[in-house]
Amino acid sequence: MPEPREGAADLSDLRVIVTGARGFIGTHTMTALKLAGADPISFQGDVRDAASWSERFDVVIHLAAALPSVFRSHP
Repeated sequence: MPEPREGAADLSDLRVIVTGARGFIGTHTMTALKLAGADPISFQGDVRDAASWSERFDVVIHLAAALPSVFRSHP
């Protein structure tokens, strides 16, 4: 993992939920958050289901998208 850069934001003790964390942009976002001292959480689930948001968090970074083929069959 790369070293944090001088002058980078300090996100210590910030809990960040990242949707789409397994994708190309999400993977790099998770790495950058860790380097900045944040506690990133990869969210897996349906963001429309309030019960799935059980953890306390400070910030949401929404990078997930629905695939057209999946969305057509499950709107």
